[in-house]
Amino acid sequence: MKELTLTALDQIDVSARDYAEAQATLGRLATTLHDEMEALRRRHLKSIKLAAAEAALRRADLEQLIRAHPEIFVKPRTFTCHGVRVGYQKGKGKIECVNEEAVIERIEKILPEQADVLIRIQKKIARSALQTLDVATLRRLGLVITDTEEEIVIKDERGDVARLVAKLLAESEDDQDEQS
Repeated sequence: MKELTLTALDQIDVSARDYAEAQATLGRLATTLHDEMEALRRRHLKSIKLAAAEAALRRADLEQLIRAHPEIFVKPRTFTCHGVRVGYQKGKGKIECVNEEAVIERIEKILPEQADVLIRIQKKIARSALQTLDVATLRRLGLVITDTEEEIVIKDERGDVARLVAKLLAESEDDQDEQS
């Protein structure tokens, strides 16, 4: 084994301190951004809720007028006013199933060639549950355990900053995807 020198230990100590300082700066910036975003959300949420309630009232008024005058919507059944399509259309319907097992049996009997499309079967390994099994049992199941070699660990013990930064970065990516 390689003998550690005080110099190497000192270098690791200094580098860990620099990393901790960089993480602290990142944490302060991310927390500031998060706090400002929450304040902005709180500041606008009330007016958004009021506007949504007003829009719901206006929609109800419009729906009542359409119901009161179905004769206007004979042909054509719909038309557009101010970017809003109004009128009548055939409902999409809703499929209700009282006994799913019986319907599956009928599909397999009457439409066997379409059964794989009409019936969803989902079996998946519960990986988190498998993590609790010992290596011998995992091998008996035919599983291979990989990536078990030694690896470097650098983890900020105050994980809340990392989670906040990850959340902000994910939201940022979502925002960029929406703008594309």
